[in-house]
Amino acid sequence: MGESPRAAFMRRALESADRARAGGAPIVSSIAASQAALESNYGASRLAFDGCNLFGVKAGQSWQGHTLSLPTTEIENGHPITVQATWRVYGSWDECFTDYGRIIASHPWYAPALEAAARNDALGFLEGLLPVFGADGSVVKMGWSTNPAYRDRVLAIATQWGLLTA
Repeated sequence: MGESPRAAFMRRALESADRARAGGAPIVSSIAASQAALESNYGASRLAFDGCNLFGVKAGQSWQGHTLSLPTTEIENGHPITVQATWRVYGSWDECFTDYGRIIASHPWYAPALEAAARNDALGFLEGLLPVFGADGSVVKMGWSTNPAYRDRVLAIATQWGLLTA
């Protein structure tokens, strides 16, 4: 019996993350692959399938590559609404992981993640990607996701696949 689709995804994601890291991307492969699994539903999302976009990276005005328009849910005035969004399209998973590293390196609020990546510190890397909220709930430091369960969800995936070492 072959490997499950989720196991195959994790193997491929780790390989791509490792290649991106070896090429200079300031990431920790275990966390990056776990994030990719969470963000793309183990590669089953249409964005991952059609665009090799494993992290849900939108295409801002500076993006010069191919794009894909797909609906997404945003919160507006405290209520979820569905809107069309323009997403980055990559030629491969390796490109996606490399760009993910570029995004992290280009935003000053990810400095703690960069420092942790240099030490290959998985937990420090993940913590450095998270936002910081003030007592009033306002965002003090930007982060990859504002979902309060994001850290635990990424860690659960990394733990499930034995990617965290003591």
